[in-house]
Amino acid sequence: MQDIDFHRMIREFRQQCPDPQPLDSKAPSEQDGIVVCVRKRPIQQLEMQQRELDCITACNPFAIVHERKFKVDGITKCLESHQFEFDRVFDEECSTDDVYTSVTEPLIPWVIESSGRVTIFAYGQTGSGKTHTMTGIQRSLAAQIFDDVGRRGDPLDVSLSFFEIYGGRPYDLLNSRQRLDTLEDARNEVQIAGLTERPANTPQEMLQCIELGNSLRTTHATAINRDSSRSHAVCVVFLRRSEERRVGKECRSRWS
Repeated sequence: MQDIDFHRMIREFRQQCPDPQPLDSKAPSEQDGIVVCVRKRPIQQLEMQQRELDCITACNPFAIVHERKFKVDGITKCLESHQFEFDRVFDEECSTDDVYTSVTEPLIPWVIESSGRVTIFAYGQTGSGKTHTMTGIQRSLAAQIFDDVGRRGDPLDVSLSFFEIYGGRPYDLLNSRQRLDTLEDARNEVQIAGLTERPANTPQEMLQCIELGNSLRTTHATAINRDSSRSHAVCVVFLRRSEERRVGKECRSRWS
């Protein structure tokens, strides 16, 4: 049964919270290299039916975890709240577009203009919404990349690879889940031998590749999600000038 007193104390806590800080986006030059963000998902219908309680308060830049406690008399209930600060905290009302605008959108011009590298990954337990968030980010990313590339006087070639790591082995999601080998090159960098790289000339072609990869990911039913992803998926987007793409193909041919 849901603890009514606990629910009341959390509600009173939230009423006294200050307003969250705006989710302003930052240019890459203002960042220290690593940005850690938290997104709170809403309570699901199944959890509501089981009368589970929402014990997390998201108030940017803080995520607050509420814990039920008893005072020294062992009878009187009290609330202990643990506060954690992050670069961004998105509450359950924030959309994936809000996450993208604040976190990812400022990075794309920097990648294109400065030949930078950016890694965005989602971490969390099963059912926390990682695939949901990343799929939405990929859709927005495809549109922005081609919009920004189209405005450049020096056009870039766009291509992508998509693989999953399941059971400690990589599988090519753009080539019928072919099993691949992980090797180390002469520069001591990890390479996935034989990984498919597909060109994309439009946002639609890029999304088709992403949707194909997502459809081939390993999934199993869980108590939270009927089609829960059970692997680590890595989608890599390459932006190259035409001459760089030719050199890259020559180098990769030795792996095939």
